[in-house]
Amino acid sequence: MPRTHTRLQDRSRSAERAGKRRLYTGEPLNLARRELAGQQDGQPLIPAAIAGQAALETAALLRWGRCGYSRWGEGLFERAERQAVYPPFGFRFVTPRPESLTVDVDPEMLAGFIARVLPSIDPGDAEVHGVPGLRARVHDRYVLVHRLGQDGMIRVAASAAQWERAVALVQSGAAGTTFPWRTSPSAWTGEEKSCAASFGWLWDMGREGNQLVSGLLRRCHALNGPDITQFWHVWRSDNQHLILEWEGGVTHQTVLDRLLDPEGGLAITAPSRPCRCEVPQPLVRAGAGALVREDTCFTVHVSAPGVRGISLRRLLPWEE
Repeated sequence: MPRTHTRLQDRSRSAERAGKRRLYTGEPLNLARRELAGQQDGQPLIPAAIAGQAALETAALLRWGRCGYSRWGEGLFERAERQAVYPPFGFRFVTPRPESLTVDVDPEMLAGFIARVLPSIDPGDAEVHGVPGLRARVHDRYVLVHRLGQDGMIRVAASAAQWERAVALVQSGAAGTTFPWRTSPSAWTGEEKSCAASFGWLWDMGREGNQLVSGLLRRCHALNGPDITQFWHVWRSDNQHLILEWEGGVTHQTVLDRLLDPEGGLAITAPSRPCRCEVPQPLVRAGAGALVREDTCFTVHVSAPGVRGISLRRLLPWEE
């Protein structure tokens, strides 16, 4: 085969892989190309996290997973009037590497990310919010979030000025609240140690479970599509299920096709039953006698090795 033809095939394949990676990560195409070009031969389209990195990503996502898709302090009606649309979990793109994850947080959601993920301590009962032990190192063009004494790093793609403006919003309505990442940057506080000892299991799903959560976060744009999605939420159930819920947007089948894809997807098993996203939901009689449609389409359970799996729950938007 002529060398020119081979080179053209290689370029075509590289462009195809970059486009596919972008579908999962949301990265700009040039960034996806650079990341793939820097990989060794045989590495997966979306690299898996090392154990400590997966644990960090799991803790962060489980704290952030039921975030509010709005500006700081904004009500639902105000957001509705603006007709604001946000990306999955507020991340405009993610760049996964084995030992790190870059997240580009929508600027309007950055204050909320800081408030929910980084630790804070209430002045009254000393309750810890966020992930105990998490700290932030601010650089000119990015912020490194890590957990003291543990592996892993989340790089927030925000400038120092953007970060400090968001921090000021969080602190403006938190009189008396302590922020350990400000007051104790190099050591855990006693409150954080106590919280982690008592409740650390809430944001740690074990080695296999953490890999599943991390893998989903690294592919969060697989949950996106051309139709408007009102929100994406994720949390863990008491029996080690991961619950992923969204309103409108892509159907179960689209998400399943992407997550089951042999090149870009997760190590999961197809559900035993099909979903009914495409089937019109029946009218049911509500409490006042009015006929309404069920607001939740069929829940699809997807199993994964070593954990109980993911429950995918798509809520039907009112237009449907």
